[in-house]
Amino acid sequence: GGGGSRIKSEFLANMSHELRTPMNAITNFASMVLDGVCGDISDDVRDVVGEIDDNGERLLELINDVLDLSKIEAGAMQLERAPCDPAACVENAAGAMEHGAREKGLQLRTQIEEMPSLLADERRLTQHVLINLAKNAIKFTEAGSVEIGVRRDEGDVLFWVRDTGIGIAEADQERIFETFHQVDTSMTRQTEGTGLGLAIARKFVELHRGRIWVDSEEGVGSTFSFAIPAST
Repeated sequence: GGGGSRIKSEFLANMSHELRTPMNAITNFASMVLDGVCGDISDDVRDVVGEIDDNGERLLELINDVLDLSKIEAGAMQLERAPCDPAACVENAAGAMEHGAREKGLQLRTQIEEMPSLLADERRLTQHVLINLAKNAIKFTEAGSVEIGVRRDEGDVLFWVRDTGIGIAEADQERIFETFHQVDTSMTRQTEGTGLGLAIARKFVELHRGRIWVDSEEGVGSTFSFAIPAST
């Protein structure tokens, strides 16, 4: 009953704090070494400590993802709904991904149709859905472009992230939204991923009473779309 899930979410909240504390310490100490606080270090040591730092950051992201998912499962995730501007969600997501796209030489575009505000949790919609989808798009695209867009579609606000990446086999298109699923092909092996990003994106879309889907063709690219009711 309710009591059980409350205890479960309290446990998760404490657990998240416990997990993050040593993880933050690891990345902070690694950064100190890299910043020369402990004196000069050789290039070999710099490479190793850099790896510790990168993997620490990745582990922190994973810890946060696992905790978000468990909170949603426990029914303990409260959306902070307020009027938000769909265009701002797209702009902020694009801003966050600019560097990653530039590093891979990809064009990052936005396509925005102005519209009235949407009642939604703007931070989570941007971070957990749009940025998650854009991160994936950049990760699986070697050349071309990534586009983030929004427009009205009858009673819904329709967002999308389109890429010119490796695409997803039809057999995998349903399964990729499941927790811990990662399409296992030789193409994706070189790109690490927890398989949690899409599951989290789906949960947050569903918390907004929306739906999410993908249209994709192998070797051509993918378009991830999600629609949220304009009035909730």
